[in-house]
Amino acid sequence: MGLFRKKNKNKTKSGFQGFVDTVDSYDDLDNYDSRKVGDPNVMHKLELEEESTASVSDTSSKRVKETAINSSRNDNSNKGEDEGSLEFLATYISDLQNCEETFAERPSRALRSLFSLSEHHSLHEINRIRMIREDNGRLIPTLLNFLQQCIPNSSEQYLALLVLNNLSIPSENKRIIAIENKAARILSKLLCWHPETSLIAIILVNLCFCDAALRAELVRKSSSDDASPIYLVEAFMYTLKISILPEGEDSNMQKYLDETGWTPKTLLKHYNELNQERDDEFQFDNLPFSNNIAHPDTAKWCLCGIKNLTRPSKDPTAAQVLFQSGIINVVLRVLTIHSGATRQASNEFNTFSSSDYRGINIDDEEASNDPYTWDNNSMQDAALYILMNLAITPSTRPFLRNPIVAKKVGTIAKFSTSPQDSNSSSVTKAEESQKDLQCLKARMILAYLFGSENPFGLKSPSDHENLPSKMSIEQRRDILLIKGSEAPLLVELLANTLHSRGKRGPGGYNGSTFNAKKALYALRCLLTVPLNVKTFFVTCGVKLNALLLKALALHSIEHDPNIDLEAAEDACFSLYLLSDHGFMASFLPSVQEGYPFENIVHCYFKQRTCTSAGKHAAMQLLMRRPYLQMDGNVDDNSDEPKSVEESDLSLGDTLYHAALEIPVTESTIGVKPLDDIFGRPLLRRKPATASSPSEEMEFNSALDAVKDLSFGSGRHHESNIAGVIDDIEIANNVALCAGGQTEEIYGFRWTWQDAIALRDNERDVRKKLNDFRNGKMNAFKGLLKNVGNKERPLEPITIFGINCGCNSVVVD
Repeated sequence: MGLFRKKNKNKTKSGFQGFVDTVDSYDDLDNYDSRKVGDPNVMHKLELEEESTASVSDTSSKRVKETAINSSRNDNSNKGEDEGSLEFLATYISDLQNCEETFAERPSRALRSLFSLSEHHSLHEINRIRMIREDNGRLIPTLLNFLQQCIPNSSEQYLALLVLNNLSIPSENKRIIAIENKAARILSKLLCWHPETSLIAIILVNLCFCDAALRAELVRKSSSDDASPIYLVEAFMYTLKISILPEGEDSNMQKYLDETGWTPKTLLKHYNELNQERDDEFQFDNLPFSNNIAHPDTAKWCLCGIKNLTRPSKDPTAAQVLFQSGIINVVLRVLTIHSGATRQASNEFNTFSSSDYRGINIDDEEASNDPYTWDNNSMQDAALYILMNLAITPSTRPFLRNPIVAKKVGTIAKFSTSPQDSNSSSVTKAEESQKDLQCLKARMILAYLFGSENPFGLKSPSDHENLPSKMSIEQRRDILLIKGSEAPLLVELLANTLHSRGKRGPGGYNGSTFNAKKALYALRCLLTVPLNVKTFFVTCGVKLNALLLKALALHSIEHDPNIDLEAAEDACFSLYLLSDHGFMASFLPSVQEGYPFENIVHCYFKQRTCTSAGKHAAMQLLMRRPYLQMDGNVDDNSDEPKSVEESDLSLGDTLYHAALEIPVTESTIGVKPLDDIFGRPLLRRKPATASSPSEEMEFNSALDAVKDLSFGSGRHHESNIAGVIDDIEIANNVALCAGGQTEEIYGFRWTWQDAIALRDNERDVRKKLNDFRNGKMNAFKGLLKNVGNKERPLEPITIFGINCGCNSVVVD
């Protein structure tokens, strides 16, 4: 039995090159269904182990399917005979099983009938489930056997694939088809041999859009120890690498099929050995990715399949196997965007597979690979999701912490505030929305990678997860620094995921693509940068705090499974970090307005699921409560995002009254903060010792400096209140030390930076005055310049540059 057996045939067959006349779906391409966009039954609900997901509308053309059906229909056949009935299922199967030629009338009519049964009408869902089970389950093995006998790109091949595609959609069918009937194994081989047939990849994408247990099994069965290895991961990877070759060069690689055997694992291994040097250069190649490739549809669907397999789960096997297969270099290549003049290759033999490859001959217009053009059906959209899945997986995250990933993903994130190239056409609203989604994903990837690297309050990774990024604290902060336009996008995502819904239209996503846990973790990682805390507070203010409090209530009171113990910790810690600005500005609405802050935080603190970091954050919030400004208003139109629904920000009557009934049995009031701990920069010095040199570090405020002295630092013993750390007391002590009341505290010396600047200025003035007395006239010019450059211009100043007297401005 061959793969798509080759036969001579008189009549001409048009080649199947993937879908044409595609229509952009409103969702990401997790699951393909051969229906027309706009069908009222477009969403198939799948009950998954980890989350409730929905299949996605199709991108196929109805005209293409009709062409295939009509080309396989005999001129004398009656259209009514093609309607199909489950009563004749055994006959259809026998016609396929016993045919001598796949393009004969009887198998063609059987395929049309099977397609009709599985296509869209009132019983299609039930039919799809019954068809693979009735007649002793003979249909799937027969279709797979028939498929391997078809002439490549023939109408009967296409119809057989369409039937198999429809049958692969229901969640009840996936294990039966993929594992029990070995369809995943057979189709993986077919895909490698025929990368031009993207419908094979689509069926595999459907099969791996499944629960975590089946995903893990599909990956584990790639082991050589398994009796019937599937090699699904290797099939996706090999076909992807072949498909992104420039047109024509894919045939050069396909010639190795006969030489290396025909398992996907062997093919991928041989390909990697031949092209290792060039694949490695992808990391450093700044040429923008071109869509002028051999099989763009197949490449897109392979990336979608890999995206499905890397969905975060308790078992990271899939992510690890995919990482080891070399996916990162390919993904980074697809995501390389236009960042300047495109290099032009002058050598006509400068091809993708040549040893001196230096880039594809493409003009600037083709090279403008940027987030404005990445719709939900693009390769880049799927590639970013793959990076996000790998970045949030602890076992693969450390291997992505490198300057190359930071640069290429960071360039995408910077598009959040960058206009399109002035030479391009004007940006539409749809393009702007699509760009916002891609930039948001890029920023979340950076947050997972570099915001989780031993930050304040996050547990220390295990040894194998703690590979350093070799980037300084300043470099990581620059990477994580967000713009004011980015904060509302993440808050809007949190609002949507907190209520288990997606977003429609351009830049949209379905309810299963993101979840509240991903959004909360990204938010917490970004808040490790003090300037980001200020940005979120200023732009989103009370609305963000209300959502975080609601997430805490859903976990503690309603025990919502979407907010597990880790997500609850992220919500509480984020609220704690944002409270640094709640002393001087509105933090939350009052309890009378529907926000029983103390009850909810106390309830969380008492939960058995409350982690040590969560307890610290909750206790700090309870001790700060008397000093926080509880006069906020969620209806304030000045706060972003304005698209958040009012009901999202409210606890709702049930949750509100349940929170009010929670007794607050203990109430610890913390120390009142000093004014100097807010917004006054200071310098921390560690005196040199015999074993270590002196160290200096700047902080934006004493409250910011607490992060190194508080939870998990071991330096807080002097600030214990009945065994509880009080960050405000630590900050007050630091401020008092900086003011000169103590020489040293917590092992450091502290100095206000404005005091240092004043002392330096006075020292410089006195030096110039002494120089002037000694006859150095240039010093006099410098002295006058110093006098003219006053730090406090409203106060009188002596010729020595020292302020004196009272302020000349009279305040009534």
